[in-house]
Amino acid sequence: MEFLMTYGWAIIIILLAIAALWLLGVFSPSVPTTCQIEAPFNCQDLVIEADSINLKISTGRQINGQLSSAEVNEESCTFTSTQLDDGQTTYVECTGLNLEEGETVVGTIKLSYSRPGGLTHSVTGELSGKALKENLVISGELDDVSLLVNSGTGDSGANLTVNSVDGIAEFTIEMPGAEFSQFYDINNLNIDTNIYDTLEIKYKETLLGADSCIHFSLDYMDPNVGIWTDVFGWTDPPNTWTTNTYDLKTLFPGITITGLRFAFSDFNSDCASTYQTDVEYLRVYKS
Repeated sequence: MEFLMTYGWAIIIILLAIAALWLLGVFSPSVPTTCQIEAPFNCQDLVIEADSINLKISTGRQINGQLSSAEVNEESCTFTSTQLDDGQTTYVECTGLNLEEGETVVGTIKLSYSRPGGLTHSVTGELSGKALKENLVISGELDDVSLLVNSGTGDSGANLTVNSVDGIAEFTIEMPGAEFSQFYDINNLNIDTNIYDTLEIKYKETLLGADSCIHFSLDYMDPNVGIWTDVFGWTDPPNTWTTNTYDLKTLFPGITITGLRFAFSDFNSDCASTYQTDVEYLRVYKS
């Protein structure tokens, strides 16, 4: 009893300090998402998902030949192209995994290739990272409207506000009878359409005034072109919850999307009304 009275508080303080360090992640250090491989290849990108590992591999200069096999941790993987040319890019996918969100993965890469009329060569590399949640790069409800950046208007005379209500992004537009267009953007994205092949949006329109004349579109930014382009073009949003799904790999093959934009316009109809577009979620994922 005397021992507990003397050292009890010290023991409690030590336990609290250990608990605080555990919550701060000191005992679970972060693992960077990285990959590297021997020449003549370069590992440009790595995505670890719940059920697969995806690698973006490019070749160096002055090489041509055939890629014959790819392995991660001695498990065979598929790849999009066997032909090796200067600067050629291929995507290696290893499936059949069952990872938990945040689970650490450390592994080895092995690629085998041959030059015309030559022998088969093998190179190795390493990868590490943590598994993403549910194969999603943009996920869940739009409850953090701070992600949406007001990028300005094409015309003046209307007021557009966005708020989060029960996890739904509500775009409310008050139309005083003047020309109007306005945009809200999600920037700093890195959506490789060779990996993330599906975009899904759930939305509807709620008319708060006498008439609706607002049109809505969803656009994407392709840095190779430098302009905003339609995922789907101007449309009058439905008045009931509607889910639209788009095949990114088919519609926009081989690009990296760096931004998504919600665009609104009255097409110069100068209507006077108030209307609301609700977006419950916007998801981009690998199907």
